[in-house]
Amino acid sequence: MKISFNFRKLLTLLVLSSLPMLLMNCSKDTPSAQIVGTWKIVNIYVKQGTKIETDQLPSLVNALSCAKEIVFIFQKNGKVSYNTPQECQLIANNFSGSSDVSGYEIEDDNLIITGKSTNTYGVSFNKRQMAWTIVDGKGTALMTTTRIILQKQ
Repeated sequence: MKISFNFRKLLTLLVLSSLPMLLMNCSKDTPSAQIVGTWKIVNIYVKQGTKIETDQLPSLVNALSCAKEIVFIFQKNGKVSYNTPQECQLIANNFSGSSDVSGYEIEDDNLIITGKSTNTYGVSFNKRQMAWTIVDGKGTALMTTTRIILQKQ
């Protein structure tokens, strides 16, 4: 009877000690899981040097109204496609290197989109929003930080 009691204690200890690892591994909130879906750009914040960050999307929409219609579709299989009005193909090409289907992966805190060229963005998630961050001229007075905010549809 003593063997059975000790065995139960050992089994209980093993289950309890492995439970946190099982729960962490089952989480669906990983960046790779969060990105799957359809996304639309809702803001494009630009900060140059020490100037105040401003949303450039309204100006872009004034120049090209189709900019608000660009849709990114991230699939589970590592592919991203674009639903882009014809007059906005150039904008979509700037993000992907192509307006066709491209590949993507999330590595650390970076989103890497590969098409005709490779583009890397810092990526973060906050509920139903995703932010892409691009820093040009890092460490200089002309440093420009662009944050593209996308909303999950």
